[in-house]
Amino acid sequence: MAEIKSTMDLVMERTKNMVQSSEERAKADEEARRNKAKGYLLRLAEGRLRPGDLTDLFQEMPAEEGGALKASLVKVLIEAISLEGDNQPILTSLGVLAGEDLGPLIWEVQEIIEESGREDEALASEAAGKVLEELAAKGITGSALRPKPAPDPAYDQTRIGLRRGFKARLERVQADMMEKTVRD
Repeated sequence: MAEIKSTMDLVMERTKNMVQSSEERAKADEEARRNKAKGYLLRLAEGRLRPGDLTDLFQEMPAEEGGALKASLVKVLIEAISLEGDNQPILTSLGVLAGEDLGPLIWEVQEIIEESGREDEALASEAAGKVLEELAAKGITGSALRPKPAPDPAYDQTRIGLRRGFKARLERVQADMMEKTVRD
């Protein structure tokens, strides 16, 4: 009587002589480096890894492997920059890893993020001022009042427009950073 084979046995039997092509191997290696770089990014974001410790990580690796992982980490860091959240560990890490090449662009990113925050605060303050005026007209005043902007389509549209503009500026700088890292 014939032996009944499991699906796994059939798959293993058919693929036992297959090998990866050099392109497949290179793609798998790049994906592994990218995943490792994302792990470093997560550790940076959580505070379990300091930007200054990154150079030590790469010194412990063979030169070629360390250089490729460093390049992947720089790309992952550039992609992780956003208008929201704490970008300081990311920007500091970029300065440590590629400061000589990306220094002016890192400053530009910081300026965009700071300007975005100031504009957002100014817009929210203006909207809150309108609410305070409405409350004052109703006889409600006081230093303890801290109103949130009322749902206002004009406020929302203005805020979305501002964010869109800052996001476009940030994406241009990120593209410049990527281009500079690819060339070098």
